[in-house]
Amino acid sequence: MKIFFILCFPIVLSFTLLNDQLTTFKQLCKTLNKVIIKSISLGIPIKGAIAKGEFTADIAKLLYFGQPLIDAYLLEESLLSYNIIIHHSLESICKQNDIKHLILDVNTPLRGGNSNHFILDTYGADLENNRKAIMNIRETVSDSPRRYIDNTLHLLPKKA
Repeated sequence: MKIFFILCFPIVLSFTLLNDQLTTFKQLCKTLNKVIIKSISLGIPIKGAIAKGEFTADIAKLLYFGQPLIDAYLLEESLLSYNIIIHHSLESICKQNDIKHLILDVNTPLRGGNSNHFILDTYGADLENNRKAIMNIRETVSDSPRRYIDNTLHLLPKKA
């Protein structure tokens, strides 16, 4: 049985074959944190979702389908902040001690209302610089995009 992580951004799709679920998930989290922080520093806010399960991919024909792809897409579409949200299919991995320093269990803003979900602890490593980068983006948007910024800022720890 092959198990895949699905990462779904509005445009980008990435998948990783698992050998050791915890080690692979930890590496995926670390890599995604770097991607998010770099994009925020460049003024490009992004959000995403990670789900786990079996799916089919024909890379040559660019065909991808399966439940984790659907789960990640729907969860990402529901997310109202610039973070990476983690689908419940990864909940058991998120509860392991070896991963807790990379994720947060927080009241997350979603289209249907707030609910507790695991998200990547993307901004905590360099909190003040990341907060400034997010505030720089805030100065460039109004209306709905600003709500994403405000929600992201609300999820940040109050002090480093």
